[in-house]
Amino acid sequence: MTDTSSEHTFEGLKELTNYTITIVGIKGAEKTLPYIINVQTLKEPSCLEGENVQTCLTRRDKEQNTDNPTLLFHNSELENGASDNVHNYVCLDSKTGEKECANDDLYRIIGLFTNAGEYQMKLIKADYTTSKMLGAAATNGETSAYKGNYIDDNNDVNNYIEKGSMDTSNIASYFWTSSDNHINLWKGSALNTYNLNTKFKEYLENQKPGIIDHIEDHEWITAGNIYDNIANQYANNAYKNEITNYDRTGGGSNPGNAQEDDEKTKPTKIGLMYVSDYGYAAYLTAWTSKNLSEYSGASDNNWMYMGLYDWTITRQSDNSGYGFYISDSGNVKYSHVISNSFAVRSCFYLSSTTKIASGKGTKTNPYRITW
Repeated sequence: MTDTSSEHTFEGLKELTNYTITIVGIKGAEKTLPYIINVQTLKEPSCLEGENVQTCLTRRDKEQNTDNPTLLFHNSELENGASDNVHNYVCLDSKTGEKECANDDLYRIIGLFTNAGEYQMKLIKADYTTSKMLGAAATNGETSAYKGNYIDDNNDVNNYIEKGSMDTSNIASYFWTSSDNHINLWKGSALNTYNLNTKFKEYLENQKPGIIDHIEDHEWITAGNIYDNIANQYANNAYKNEITNYDRTGGGSNPGNAQEDDEKTKPTKIGLMYVSDYGYAAYLTAWTSKNLSEYSGASDNNWMYMGLYDWTITRQSDNSGYGFYISDSGNVKYSHVISNSFAVRSCFYLSSTTKIASGKGTKTNPYRITW
């Protein structure tokens, strides 16, 4: 075969098979001496039927035999990367006969996080949520953060159309909290207490009976930090400032509430992405070369970017009215928690004992889990 480019993709090769490739350069009528290389193909990623999540995904990355594994194992150093080609799709439906997963059931793996010596799999909704999932106006004296349809307030959805698959009129828009509790403490946020941890839990239990027992109660770290320590940082530094060295003082020109009051929420099952989750979903070199406030240049290679205004769980600690969000261009910005409403993608941690029914982690053949 002849190829004039510097790269070539071989198709139809068998997995875990040795091949010898001979390369000969041609310039005019002259040929270079042959250059011979021996390679071994990798094993196509898959899980064994009935295998638990931790065992499968740990084994699968070892089989890939690469310095840049396909999943993000979150440890103290966060050494491993992910890319838009990562096979991290999960379907909350164990029916193996379906070719594709229904959009409402499709999630993506943010990473594997250690807790008490075991990995828990953190998932994020692959596409956006609807009011059917998170609820609309509250009843019985409760408070909802629901605003309405996303497209009514944010009508520029061109970036989303290139990434998502939903009818944009079905995407719901939520405030970070409600006007009844306008400060940016996540533990008192209506989006947290009502829409995510009441209505969405009810939705999951109705649609997928028994799954709630396999979603871990988690202490979400919600103290946040000042803008310069989150948005004007590379992803690796933002992670430290958001998760390990979060602001405990609430200082600044317009102080927020003291962080001791909101360093961690009481354990709940459902949350949102951290800013650093989004940062680490981009290509590896972006982690240490691009400020998150200027991350639009990495959006084409960030699998978590979906093209709409998208809330994170993280508050701006030096102002009691602001929280961080992902802009439609892919940059990290801040907004008032009750003045602007954005789209939402729910997150949760699955127990390490959750079983894989089938699948290879692709969008068309996602891991299907059973419980």
